[in-house]
Amino acid sequence: MRRLALLLLLAFPLSSFAQLPEWAQSYGSNIPFSRSTHLTGFGMAMLAGAESVALENAKAQAASDLIKKIQVTVSSDMVSISQEIDGKFSSSLTSVVQSVSALQLEGIEYLTAKDDKNFYALAFIKRAELGDAYTQRIKAGLVRLQATLSQAEDTSNPTAAVEKYLATLLRFSELLEWVALVRALTGKSLSSDEIGVPVRSSAMEFLAYREQETRTKVNTLLQKPIASLDDAAANAVQQLQLQGMAIGTIQVLDLTYQDSDFSSVFGAFFARKLDAQLSSAPKRSPESQVVRGSYWERGNAIELVLLAQKTNGEKIGSVSLTFPKTIVPKDIEIKPRNFEQALKDQKVIAEGALVEGGISVEVWTNKGRNLEHVAFQEGEKVELYFRVNQPAFLRLTYLLSTGQQVLLEEKFYIGIDRVNQVVKYPSELVCSPPFGVERLIVTAFSSEPPKPSVKVEKISGEEYEVIAEPLAQSLTKTRGLKKSASAKDLKLGETALTITTMPKLRQ
Repeated sequence: MRRLALLLLLAFPLSSFAQLPEWAQSYGSNIPFSRSTHLTGFGMAMLAGAESVALENAKAQAASDLIKKIQVTVSSDMVSISQEIDGKFSSSLTSVVQSVSALQLEGIEYLTAKDDKNFYALAFIKRAELGDAYTQRIKAGLVRLQATLSQAEDTSNPTAAVEKYLATLLRFSELLEWVALVRALTGKSLSSDEIGVPVRSSAMEFLAYREQETRTKVNTLLQKPIASLDDAAANAVQQLQLQGMAIGTIQVLDLTYQDSDFSSVFGAFFARKLDAQLSSAPKRSPESQVVRGSYWERGNAIELVLLAQKTNGEKIGSVSLTFPKTIVPKDIEIKPRNFEQALKDQKVIAEGALVEGGISVEVWTNKGRNLEHVAFQEGEKVELYFRVNQPAFLRLTYLLSTGQQVLLEEKFYIGIDRVNQVVKYPSELVCSPPFGVERLIVTAFSSEPPKPSVKVEKISGEEYEVIAEPLAQSLTKTRGLKKSASAKDLKLGETALTITTMPKLRQ
């Protein structure tokens, strides 16, 4: 460890490092603002070419770090908000998480610095100012939305009414996202009165209620027999086209189940049906687009909600469908395996998630990352990639569908020469039984981490180091290190990747 510390010091000429501002020396941990009034993100980039390119890379990483903190907060908030309003509007709340996954923020400011080897950037926003700005956006947007709803209700032409109602669904998605952002930025839940609606409820609950009311009207006006999943996919494409969506090169992500962040055999199967329908539609846009969605079991029916976006996050289409379960082939599992346990694990990971640990860490696979709802079929190889915004040791914990926590890697080190670069993990995994929802938890440490308590167990004929304590306890221990007086200089980062494993889908 001493030799490693010496090497890190040698990587920085002491004279130039000492001239850096404290926020750069501490990799964004010691900031010149109060965390209660400002939200920040840190980035750095090596001077390996033009200085302007390195500076922009550092700023881009800083902005990404800042936005990620908001996304984590919003995702965690949705768990508590759903409990507060008794889960009545789960489809609306889930769409908020999906919408904010491509969040773009205006008004980010930067501090920058450089030494002989690197550019450093600190992105920052003022919480209150941005919260006020979004509150004003909500008020103005709600006025426009209510005007469109009135036009839809006043027309006697069913086709015109459908088009008007469908146009409001995108606005609902946008307004709900802004309400969630105000809460994430300020810690304050807006009331309906604060957005100009004199009723006794939260702004989130009011908008979610009106959105679901509008979706019901759309489904009634578009009532057509749906006798197969192909019919359902065709209906979804029709709704997108009625909204004026110019279809381009579209990636359809596997649908997630209910309020979870994981998919299923049905979620993957329907995504392929929808992709086939969209691929056969005339292409009228050169832009890349993505469609993500979720579905719920409602008695003998399935409710499905989709959101289409450009890659820059702009919303371009929203779909709501309800159809009977009986049209789903018998061999296509609707509910994910190990669902109950996976949902508990999702809540354990989300509650108390490490937002301001000091290190930004990202993980994705050869099939994407959480925003893409990663699913692998039997026999497929799983490659892992990482990126951190400062030197760090990575601990990799894999939560199997059986509930066991396997310590895949104790301390995979990414040095300063690979900061902000995509680093491939040298080992590969292969998708194999038992199938279900599994998770990779990546914890980043600024110094060599303590090894968790493990025991050796055989799983599918192979020996693994299995963490003995429950997931909640092991996460609490890791997150608690930041609060320890003896570890006051320790910086942490955390992210989790959900992987749904399944048998091979039939063609």
